[in-house]
Amino acid sequence: MMAMIRLGYPDRIVEIRGDRVYLFKRKLYSADVSDVIRARYDPTFPIPAVFLEVAEDVARVLERFRSPPKSYPPVAQNSPTY
Repeated sequence: MMAMIRLGYPDRIVEIRGDRVYLFKRKLYSADVSDVIRARYDPTFPIPAVFLEVAEDVARVLERFRSPPKSYPPVAQNSPTY
């Protein structure tokens, strides 16, 4: 299960919980993550316009948290570390 992610804006709050995106801007909106991501690439996708305003940020934060951690080569024994 994925942890909750919150994005704060001056006029709205966005929460990503599992496979749902919740957006509060004067009222609460909810959509599937996949729909918000799709709206990023297709602005004509039938989703409330408030999600179009944050779709880029939602996609970017999900890519960042879902990508595998960077791996580093092993350090050889008896080699100096700085």
